[in-house]
Parts: sequence; structure tokens; C-alpha cells
Amino acid sequence: MLAPYCDINIQSNTGLTPLLIAAKQGNVELVQTLLQYKPNVDMADKQGRTPIWEAANNGSLEIVRILFLHGADLSVPGLLENDIMPYTPRQIAQLNGHNLIVSFLKSAEVIRGIQKGNIVHILKGSNILKSCREFLANLQLNDPILYERMDLLEAIQEFLREYESKTLWQSPAPSVRM
Repeated sequence: MLAPYCDINIQSNTGLTPLLIAAKQGNVELVQTLLQYKPNVDMADKQGRTPIWEAANNGSLEIVRILFLHGADLSVPGLLENDIMPYTPRQIAQLNGHNLIVSFLKSAEVIRGIQKGNIVHILKGSNILKSCREFLANLQLNDPILYERMDLLEAIQEFLREYESKTLWQSPAPSVRM
């Protein structure tokens, strides 16, 4: 338990926060504990690296999933040491060959677009239905975090219902041969 006067978002001289360090180290238990104190999940270090960026960089799918469910921004780019080109969490995961994280983040980006009502982003998805279903499959249904984010699940389910009904409605009628 943290003392009432502790700042959960305190930063080192390089911008590291307790949550960023825990994510970088892949410490799932510490990440979950720190999140109980409502830190800023998008607070970046001086290189622009956020906790979800560090988790994606180091291959921790569980931490990526937890941070996403706590509202982490998926688009904040960070820099590798001595590099000038910034990478988003998905790009850094791809660079490091963390394919499960890449797949999860692709799905999560579509879901975030649905949640925000960003139709343009949704229409860019190559296979929206597949992405939504993959995202749902990656969730652990007994996870207490999920119950805190029922709005997210409801948005996904509503989207899937609407998308499937529109797809069925727009499909061409079968041709009949005489």
C-alpha cells in the first residue's frame, strides 16, 4: 500500500515512472498493483516511451493487454536508444518479432476505433470481423479488469451485431437457375 502522500506518477530525471519501470521489466503483478492507484498510463519518458510501448518492446502480451484495458494510447511513438525514428507500440513489437502482440494491437486499434466511433479508422481495417473476434478471443473472461470495462465489450458486441446485420442485408440475393 502506498502512503497517502506518494505521487504515483513521480518521474526520474530520465522520465521513468514506477509503472513504466514495471512494464519495462515485464512485472505483471507490480503493473496490476500500481494500476489500482490510477497512474497516468500514458506518461512517457524523455524518449517518448510509454508503459504500453515498453511492454510491446519487451514482448509482454499480458501487460499490453492490461494497459489497453486501462485505456493506454496505442499510437504514442517512442524512440529506441540512439535512434531518430520513432515507433508506435505495434511497430516496435513487429520490429522485435512479437507477432502475438502485433496481432493483439491490430485488433485493439480496430476496437479502439469502434469505441471512439471513428468510422474512417474502422473502414481501413482489412477484416474488421476477424479483428474483433481475435480481440475477444485474447481477452480472459474471468479477468476483473474486464468487468471494469464493460463499455468496451458492449461496444464490440454492438458493432459485431450491426456489422453482421448490414453485411447480411447487403449481400446479393442468390441467383436461381431455371
